[in-house]
Parts: sequence; C-alpha cells; structure tokens
Amino acid sequence: MLTFFKIIFLAGTGTVSLVFYTILAARKYALTETPLLITLYSALFILYIIAIIISQNQGNSQKSKLCVIATGALLFRIIMLFSPPSLSSDIHRYNWDGKVLAHGINPYRFPPQSPELDMLKDAAFSKIEHSETFSVYPPLAQITFAIAHLIAPGIYTLKILSAIFDIGTIILLFLLLKTLGKDPSGIIVYAWNPLAVIETAGSGHIDSQGIFFLMLCILLFYRKKQAKSALMLLCAGFSKPFILPTFVLLLKRPLKTYYPLCIFACAMLLPFFGALGNLIKSVAHYLYLWEGNGSFFAAMLFLTKSYTVAKTISFLMLFGIIAILIRKRVDFPKALFILIGTILLISPTVYPWYVLWILPFVCIFESLSWLVLSWSIFFSYGKLSWYVYVPFYAVGIYELSRHFFKIKNRKNTCI
Repeated sequence: MLTFFKIIFLAGTGTVSLVFYTILAARKYALTETPLLITLYSALFILYIIAIIISQNQGNSQKSKLCVIATGALLFRIIMLFSPPSLSSDIHRYNWDGKVLAHGINPYRFPPQSPELDMLKDAAFSKIEHSETFSVYPPLAQITFAIAHLIAPGIYTLKILSAIFDIGTIILLFLLLKTLGKDPSGIIVYAWNPLAVIETAGSGHIDSQGIFFLMLCILLFYRKKQAKSALMLLCAGFSKPFILPTFVLLLKRPLKTYYPLCIFACAMLLPFFGALGNLIKSVAHYLYLWEGNGSFFAAMLFLTKSYTVAKTISFLMLFGIIAILIRKRVDFPKALFILIGTILLISPTVYPWYVLWILPFVCIFESLSWLVLSWSIFFSYGKLSWYVYVPFYAVGIYELSRHFFKIKNRKNTCI
C-alpha cells in the first residue's frame, strides 16, 4: 500500500511539474524577466529533487515507476516544443546553416552576412547573432541541420530533432543502468532534469545529438565493442567540438580501432573540404576570444589580470588531468566523466546547455555537485556567475572530503 501511494505521489509531482512547464511554454520569457524565470526553474528543480527521492527504493513497483518516469519525460518535452526559443539564438544559426547546405552551398564558405547569400535571406535572418563569423558547427551537425530543413524549413523541426535525440539518450541510459546492474529508474536524474528539458526541447540545442552519441559510445564500450564505441565518440565530436579533447583517451586502443575512424572522418570532411580552413578559424576564434560564465578560468583571469596567462594555466591543468588519466589507466567511462568535467571547469565560456554533457554521467556515478550545478547554472542567464559556482564548489568540497575520509578509514581498517 505504501508503494502504491509513492507511485501516486510521483505521478502527482510530475503533474505539478507539467503545470510549471506549461507556464514556461505559454509565453516568450525575455532575459529582463530573469527573477521570474529563475523562480519558475527553481520550483521545477525542487519538484525534480522530490521526484528523485520518491523514485528510490520502491520494491516491486519497477514497471509502474518506469512508466510514470517515461510518461513525465515525454510530456515535459512535448510541452516545451511549443515554447519559442527565447533563451538562446543558436537555433536560428542552425536553421540558417541547414538552409545553406540544403541549397548545395558549403556552409563554411561564406558567413551569413555575405552578399553571395542574399538570395537565401528572409525575415528570420535578423535573428542570427554573429552573422559576420563563419559557422563553428562541425560536419555531422551541419548534415542534421540540412536534413531538418529538407523535412520542413524552420526552427521547430530542429527542436523536434533535438528532443528526439534527448529521448534517445534516456533510452540509452536505461540500457546502460541495466548493463551495470543499477536501478534503471535512475534515468529520472536525466529524464526529469529541467535543464535537459528546457535546453533540448525548449531551445533545440544540437548538444543533444552529441550527448546521444556519447552515451552510445559508453554503452558499446561496456558491451566490449571497442571499434564501434570509438566511432560513436567521433560522431559526438563531429556533432559539437566541445568533446574533441576526449579523443586522447582513445590513444591506447588497438590499431584496428582507427581504421573506421579514419574512413568516417574522411567521409564527413571531404564534402566540406574546400572551406574547412574557415571552420578551423572559427573554432580558433571562439577558443581564443570568447569568454563568459567561466569558473576556474575566470578565477585565474581575476588573479593574473592576463587573458593569455589564464588560458595557459587552464590548458596546463587540462593536459595534467589527461596525463594522470592515461597514466593511471582510469576506466574509460570514468575517464570521460572526469575529463568532460575538467573541460567545463577550465573553459572560458560555459553556457547552461554545456552542462548537459556531464548530466548523464550523474545517473551512473551519482555526483551531487554536478546535479547542483544543473540548477545553479541557470543563474547565468541573469549574469550571476558567482551564484552559479558557489553552491557547486561547496557541495564538491563536501563530496571530496567524504571521499578522502572513506579512503583513510579503509587504510586504517587494513592496518
């Protein structure tokens, strides 16, 4: 009987959450309305935490619990599909790049404002930010943008595709948790997370595609399919450059692993070969000049007063972590988790949707600090960076202290 009431309570929590998502989707929230936006988001996050607590340890109610979780995850995303993407303009650049490629033009050849592309410009063109720069999105993302345009021009096709990839990630997490012998209802940590719902179905970020391939990479790794796993990591990198530094974790794989990678990379790059230099310039421009909402980098910049020195220290930290992971032969999924977390911490620019890359790992490795960041990162929409990282680091220090305390106790027990 108690289990039955827990299922009802979980469904009720999901229903109330659905009401809040409906309020969010009902109007276009400008960033000038930040207090209201963060209040609604925080309310959703509180309901989300309650749902996680309720979903734990429910005995024989596994199927009912999973049914409620799956239904809630689907309905939340359907509701947010109807919301205008007002928190980010990225989807308008996706739409533009897709239109350019669908018309047979290399999207890396001209920046949007080029007169050579005047025949493609319409009323939506004014919504594109940084129209003077070349596209920063890699080939697999460009192909997705073009497919979306060919299916139905406009941003809502892109939002639907983003939501589909996000739902695919939830399915992969379910399979991963079962493979690892963990409670599959742990998918609620990702499936009901408000950041995942809002930044994929709501804003339509292409990150959901890369995260889908990343989780497929991990699933294939656990199923002993090394070559296919490496190929999926490459697909993730060809969806969003954010993940590219993790490729170093493949260095000690058998030589035969690299053959399909080379073939796939050539197949992706050759159609765009004539203007790949512009893609490289655009990525380099982003890495060198863009800065906002950073963590470790922002602290180094504050202390050194030098952008170059702060960048150098951040990159040295990244290389140091990579060296430790390779030398210690850390398990591949755990190494991915640590390295992606490091990238987020040392990066000069951390938009809220970047945190989505670490969120699926929370289902596997149960990190409270990263879960907290998926709430506090939303404060960055109000330019409140210090409020973003204070809760994260406070909880992170607490987690580390507990971890070292456990290790010390084990050593004392052994003695």
